[in-house]
Amino acid sequence: MIGYREPQGKYTDIAIVPTIKFSLLKHKSINKIRLDCIKENIREVKKSSAILFVVDSSGSMGVEKQMFHVKTLIYSLLIDAYQKRDRVGMITFRASKAKLLLPFTNSVYNAKKKLQNLETGGKTPLAHGFEMAFQLLKQERVKNPLSHMIMVLVSDGRGNVSLNGKNCLDQSEIYGLYIKKLGVKTLILDTETDHLAFGYSWELARLMGGKYMKLNDLNSHNINNIIFSL
Repeated sequence: MIGYREPQGKYTDIAIVPTIKFSLLKHKSINKIRLDCIKENIREVKKSSAILFVVDSSGSMGVEKQMFHVKTLIYSLLIDAYQKRDRVGMITFRASKAKLLLPFTNSVYNAKKKLQNLETGGKTPLAHGFEMAFQLLKQERVKNPLSHMIMVLVSDGRGNVSLNGKNCLDQSEIYGLYIKKLGVKTLILDTETDHLAFGYSWELARLMGGKYMKLNDLNSHNINNIIFSL
């Protein structure tokens, strides 16, 4: 409840204290409250957020250090998630496919349990990660249409495993556009550190209308402000 107002048509949610106050001020009585004194509540629906990390755990990253950083970010988000009704999930992709490692949850305990034995190394099936993210986010949109959905991609953007025999980079971009059409806000965290950078992650961010950052520029102190400003 964020305030009160004059009734907008038929009233069903009377603001008790303001109504009594106006009756006392206007008519010096609350024995019989008149219609011209009735106020109704103004309520704001709290929207929960569903934050999906889509993480490259292939051999193209400095894997162990990067994974430790990502886990720290997820734990930091989950610390405040219970009170805010926010939930965090995680998809990883490596070798030949993507995997739903952490279904949407607001439990730090569940997250730690799921993330303890994270497999790393191998090729980079980026398009598979995008496809799974799209399917999961589409389900979330149906179940919770008012949910504020955010996808955080952690990758250098250099996919090298084909999806259905098609160009892996093209498929990543196609699913990226599908995700954008769902109304999902996107943060791309680039893991590329080479001075001869290819810029694939930056291009994905541009295509999806998302925010682009280097992974090392995000930390447990600024993650909430950056993600919820999307």
